[in-house]
Amino acid sequence: AVPKDGMRVAMFQVDVKQGCFVACDGLRLHRAVETGFPVDLSIPASVVPTLLKLLRPSSNSPLYVGVKDNKAYLVIGSDVLSFSQAVVAFPSSVEHSYVTPCVGHSVKLSLSVEHSLSAIKQVQVLANDETKEMSIDFSSKAVEFSSTSGRGSAAVHQMKDVEWKGARHSVLVNVEFFLHAFLSFARYGYEECILSVEPHTKKELVMLQTPD
Repeated sequence: AVPKDGMRVAMFQVDVKQGCFVACDGLRLHRAVETGFPVDLSIPASVVPTLLKLLRPSSNSPLYVGVKDNKAYLVIGSDVLSFSQAVVAFPSSVEHSYVTPCVGHSVKLSLSVEHSLSAIKQVQVLANDETKEMSIDFSSKAVEFSSTSGRGSAAVHQMKDVEWKGARHSVLVNVEFFLHAFLSFARYGYEECILSVEPHTKKELVMLQTPD
């Protein structure tokens, strides 16, 4: 969710406060909490690709972090990464505006990562090449992923823990954003994830999170 262009300077970073990692590109907000990481850190967007390579999932090396003034030092195995932290503070209002829902209907359900990933891959093939839109249709017993291009839809999956009540409901999301998220869940061994939709000002807030 780290922006690549077209955003205010303060957004070009991953904000870390006592183990809470936050990034936002204006469309997506990613928030993750890592226990046992009592560090405040601002990781510039330009550093993120290098850091991800060093923190490859196959690596079991411990991570050591040091901060002095505006400099940060990360030691991963035999690699040392040093960088200057972001000069402009991450806007505190961003996370609040994304995660504070208004009153109204909501959807919350548990998704199989494997089955959902298969359906999303099907929709990606069918999706409009320009909009990349995917429709998520909810009912009291099922959820369906489909393209908005009229080319077809993926299979309907029966889901458990559905907390939606009322008429059939739909939201539109970017299929590539969802694909990247579910690929990450699968890569790190999650079998299920939580999808929730909350009404929020003029739009609906769609959130994906791990069960823990």
